[in-house]
Amino acid sequence: MLRKIVIYALLSINLIYARIPAGLYNNGQSDNTLIKKHIPFGIDMSKAKLQCDQTLVNIAYVSCFNYKTNTPLWSSYTITAKDVAGHSKRYRNFLYDKRVPKRHRVKPSDYTKSGYDRGHLCPNAVADGQNLKKQAQTFLMTNIAPQHPKLNREGWNYLEKAVRKWIKKRGKLNVITGVWFDDNQKQIGRRKQPKISIPAYWYKIIYDPNKNESIAFWMPNSPVGRREWIRYKTTIDEIEKKTGIDFYARLQRIKQIKMERTNGKF
Repeated sequence: MLRKIVIYALLSINLIYARIPAGLYNNGQSDNTLIKKHIPFGIDMSKAKLQCDQTLVNIAYVSCFNYKTNTPLWSSYTITAKDVAGHSKRYRNFLYDKRVPKRHRVKPSDYTKSGYDRGHLCPNAVADGQNLKKQAQTFLMTNIAPQHPKLNREGWNYLEKAVRKWIKKRGKLNVITGVWFDDNQKQIGRRKQPKISIPAYWYKIIYDPNKNESIAFWMPNSPVGRREWIRYKTTIDEIEKKTGIDFYARLQRIKQIKMERTNGKF
């Protein structure tokens, strides 16, 4: 009898964390409020070769979705030590985003047998597990791009663990995670499915607004070992040159120049 109760309880928990929360797209706050929180210093895409065809505002992050690649180009999020303090249950299901036009609406099954993982831009681990809607939104396919399994599960995974440590140490950080493409874009997706471009690179920018310090990483979308992630440290300036994006466009110019040229020590 006890065993049946335990099994039922486990199944109930799994169902809770697999279902789609009611009002998934109702953030409880205005878009402007969340944009100011997650993109506090602006992002200027005017000189970038790829643009935001749709800006998608969520509780934990804001993403820039591109119709040509059918991927986000970046997701920006401001997180605090409180956001990563818990060890709650992880939401389980990837979800297509109904806010995107149908012809660009990527489904989780579009990645099946592609050889690539569904890589999070805003990681699930920074969303409070007690808020089911907040967790589920990180599994929207507008926050996902093709990522090599041995990058996703090794080097990138260890970078994200390091970021969580830095958040706990520093209290509050703004993080921008993005993907970029070379001129010969390969794609995944079968006939009658949206074609999804495979990024050539993944990058992550971490900014401490209290100390005006930053650190950044630019990694190839290929195997990166768990101890190798630190080798890909770069500067925001270098990422801006590669992408044409001005990531902290509204930050005071003196502060911007100082922190974007620094290969920070976190």
